[in-house]
Formats: sequence, C-alpha cells, structure tokens
Amino acid sequence: MKGRTMTAKPRTSEGFVYVITNPAWPGWVKVGKTDQMRRRVSQYQTSSPFRDFKVQYSRAVEDRHAAESGAHDRLRKLADEYDGEWFKVAVKTAVFVVNQLQ
Repeated sequence: MKGRTMTAKPRTSEGFVYVITNPAWPGWVKVGKTDQMRRRVSQYQTSSPFRDFKVQYSRAVEDRHAAESGAHDRLRKLADEYDGEWFKVAVKTAVFVVNQLQ
C-alpha cells in the first residue's frame, strides 16, 4: 500500500469479567473475560446445539486479565471443585467474587 501507513489498533486491557452457566453442568459456573461481551456470548451459543448458555453476571473492568486471574484465585479457594475456568460454586458466590474485584 504505497503512500499509506498502516497502524495497529491500540491494545487495551479494558473489558468484562463474566459469570456464565449451562444447565448441562448443574452447579458449575464459568468465570471468564472478554473485550466484547456480545461477541463472546455468541461464541458460546454457537458451540451449544441448545443455545442454552446463560450470562448470570458481567462487570466492566479496567484490566480484564488481572480481574479474571484474581477471581479465579479466589474461587479456587471457595469451590468444591474446579477445572480451568469452571468452578463448582453457587452462582451467587461467583457473582459476589466478581463484584468484589478492584
């Protein structure tokens, strides 16, 4: 592209930390991060033939990476079990943890 300068979109850490559930895994919640909430939910629904993932809570944060990591650290201590980003805790517990993020 002669005569034009291509500049990359500045990267940002702002985004969302969310709590999502699916009735196929009762008692389990996923806590994740995204920079585009609508797109992320759409990606989950695409992977489920029943389109039954439900966002229980989402919160805008300045640093989605640090916020998600902090939530995971706390939830590992509170959960009966966990597997990656999935935690066997009550939805209200996960929401409380996400809500307490700085």
